[in-house]
Amino acid sequence: MFNGMFVGVQPGDKTGWEDEKDCISSDMKFQLYRPLMDRLINEVCVSMNAINLSFVEFVILKALVSFKSSSCSDVTTGLKKFMHVHMDTILRALNVHYQSLGMNKEEIAHRTGNVILMMSSIFAVGMECMESHQKIQFFDLWQLDDLLIKLIQRGGGTTTF
Repeated sequence: MFNGMFVGVQPGDKTGWEDEKDCISSDMKFQLYRPLMDRLINEVCVSMNAINLSFVEFVILKALVSFKSSSCSDVTTGLKKFMHVHMDTILRALNVHYQSLGMNKEEIAHRTGNVILMMSSIFAVGMECMESHQKIQFFDLWQLDDLLIKLIQRGGGTTTF
């Protein structure tokens, strides 16, 4: 979790799903977060495993998601251009990495496409997470972390590729 905590993901595992004193009940936590956790596992983690995502590809994906999500924020045109240039550089570095592994152009295109397509699942789950936290804040279901509230208020825009 963003705050360093963790929850069990196996069916029936109650680790991390306990009541939080003066904060949120176990039932409320499970109701709010389990569907999101399941979606994250099924749409992101299972997909990463299915394509056998390497550590290098994971790092590239993380960098692309970071740059893309930041470039959709309220930043200057010059900074957006800067970020897009660096995203192109990251993709070129991925291409060089694949070439160093001896992949042909078709394999490189396929792997690169898989990495880029992972971004849409990550952003979709991220948007659902933001919506969930906005509901928690709106209905005052429990007190959110101040940093998380700032991120929610700053985010909320849609991402296009």
